[in-house]
Amino acid sequence: MAAFAVYMTQYQLLPYQRTADVLAEQAGVAISPGSIHRAVTVAAGRLEEPVQAIGNALVQAPVAHADETGIRIGATPH
Repeated sequence: MAAFAVYMTQYQLLPYQRTADVLAEQAGVAISPGSIHRAVTVAAGRLEEPVQAIGNALVQAPVAHADETGIRIGATPH
């Protein structure tokens, strides 16, 4: 339930209270907005190390393909 609550608040951008309402209505789970906030905080803490590792890998990569949009310089696509 915690993972679903994090998904609903962080990806679907539902407020904590509405997420609590959805869990109560759809799954019969009574959870407070404060408990959802705690779940988000715990999830963020667990992601700190992987996010830092990804950032470091991007900084050290010879090429970081972050954008697929190409441009033309003269007649040559880049």
